[in-house]
Amino acid sequence: MSILKGTRLLIVLALAGLFAAKIPFAASAGPNILFQSTDGVTLSAHRFGSGSNWVILAHMFPADQTSWFSFADSLGASGWTALTFDFRGYGSSAGERDISRIDRDLAGAVHYARRSGARRIVIIGASMGGTAALKVSASEPVDGVVALSPPVAFLGLTSEEALPSVRAPKFFLVSKDEMNVSVESVRRQYKAAPEPKRMEVVPGAAHGSRMLEGKAGKSIQGEIIGFVRSIFAPRTDAQRGR
Repeated sequence: MSILKGTRLLIVLALAGLFAAKIPFAASAGPNILFQSTDGVTLSAHRFGSGSNWVILAHMFPADQTSWFSFADSLGASGWTALTFDFRGYGSSAGERDISRIDRDLAGAVHYARRSGARRIVIIGASMGGTAALKVSASEPVDGVVALSPPVAFLGLTSEEALPSVRAPKFFLVSKDEMNVSVESVRRQYKAAPEPKRMEVVPGAAHGSRMLEGKAGKSIQGEIIGFVRSIFAPRTDAQRGR
């Protein structure tokens, strides 16, 4: 086994250990929803809250959409529609697990939101979901993107070529001492992306959506909600560039 493959395997095993237990089902989640990825895979999802401003949540490896339920509750309570979903092969979604294609799942979620009346969309992705969020935001008309601990590349999925084309406002977050994605790696992505953008290195070692948990996580949740609120705030014609 090569050093590179061995390192990837260690990362995968370390990430898997983070999610030995699932987060309980959220009572406020709406009924199960099915939509299609852009290449025809049937995906399972839930909606929280309501409104024409949507936040789409893309989960990390090896979790599923339940890892977002608590935060989706908070987003719904803020007056927006939050959409969680399982990538192909995860949770209740159909298909085989293929991380190199999960951007097609997220693009399908964006299309579903538009068909359902979404006027503005922010994507929030954790780890591999963050990489997918950045890639999709380069080609889909979204209004903002938040990436928590996004690797540049992970098991066939990469955002490197897409980063310079992500024109929507961006918010990168990474924990100072986490082992799976380095601060420097996220900083390189931040530098490659055009303005408007923001990056924050938070204390601790939590990876991806884990950084939203606990007492410190409440503060980080507040910062993300503040970023989303700034995206959804009413804009003048001058701010729209008209």
